[in-house]
Amino acid sequence: MSTQHPSPLDFFATLRWIDGKPLLDTIEPYRRALFMRSLYTFRDDGSPAYNMTLAGRGKKNWKSADLVLAGLYCLLCLDSPQGNECFIIANDLKQAGDDLSLAKKLVEANRPEIGDEVTVFSEEIKRVDGRGFLQILPARDSIGAHGIMTLNDFKSVEGDKRMGIDSLPVLLGVGNAARFACLVMAVPQVAVVALLLAWQRPFYAAAVAALVLAQLFLMVHFLKSPRERAPWYNGTGISCYVVGMLISAFALAALKVS
Repeated sequence: MSTQHPSPLDFFATLRWIDGKPLLDTIEPYRRALFMRSLYTFRDDGSPAYNMTLAGRGKKNWKSADLVLAGLYCLLCLDSPQGNECFIIANDLKQAGDDLSLAKKLVEANRPEIGDEVTVFSEEIKRVDGRGFLQILPARDSIGAHGIMTLNDFKSVEGDKRMGIDSLPVLLGVGNAARFACLVMAVPQVAVVALLLAWQRPFYAAAVAALVLAQLFLMVHFLKSPRERAPWYNGTGISCYVVGMLISAFALAALKVS
């Protein structure tokens, strides 16, 4: 998409809903206002005015649809120098699957407008230029994802300080932020191992535990020089983390079948 940051409404004006109707025709005025205030309000220096929006509304009022639309907008329009890594947090696995299914339907309904700019995978949507992705995670995985996102902040500490962006490395210092990232990645995985054992899935639990131990070994090396070794850990430790998520998903699927 254009690097001039089109507004959400400008972006949506080019798209269709999954039934073929113009997308803007399905978005009521109050929802349009929420999109604009949340995603297109900026400070004088050009940085976003808001990093959190609380938009309470009743059931069946487009909450999931608006999250998916906002995610696609951030993926394709709000270009970041480090790339657009977008996460939507769902309540549970079922909700995450439903949200991802909706995102895929929107992509398919809007070829070539956005369909030609992304590649749809089973678990995520990636930009074809390699500069971003959209993942939808169940809340169980979101804590660990917070640690992963913190790793991406180490490469831009000085720039974040100049721009007034309060990333964790800026707020806590590089060393403390690195230790915090490792903690929030490791603890949920230990909890998953405990759950797998409680659900009588010892082989899956052993596999995830082995991956956690491998990550702990890699974390020791990473913590000695977090800024320089964050890209290295992204390619090694995070790969173990993702494989552990995949094994957990297979374990959950086996549990449902049995």
